[in-house]
Amino acid sequence: MKKPSTKAWGVAAIHDVPVVADPTPVAITWQIVVGAIAGVTPFVVAGIEFSKRIIAQKRCEVCGGSGLVLTKEDYVKCPGCGGFLPWQSWKRFFSG
Repeated sequence: MKKPSTKAWGVAAIHDVPVVADPTPVAITWQIVVGAIAGVTPFVVAGIEFSKRIIAQKRCEVCGGSGLVLTKEDYVKCPGCGGFLPWQSWKRFFSG
C-alpha cells in the first residue's frame, strides 16, 4: 500500500478546520450562576466589614480617627478602635 501524500493530508486538514473551529453555544447553567455568586460573595462581605471598621475608626474619640495614638515617644495603634488604617503615615503604622 502506498502512503497518501502530505499534500492530501494538508487538504483534508484544511477542510476539517471549520468543523473543529465551530464552537458550541454557551449555555448559562445553574453551576455557572452558583460559581459566580460564590466568587463575588467574599468581596462583598469584605467590603461591608472593612467599611464598618473604617467608619468606627473615623468616629473614634481616642485617636480622633487617625488610627494612631502618641505614647511617651512613639505612635502606637489606637486601643479604642484598633487602628485599622493609618491616616497619618504607613511608617508610623507598621512601627507602632
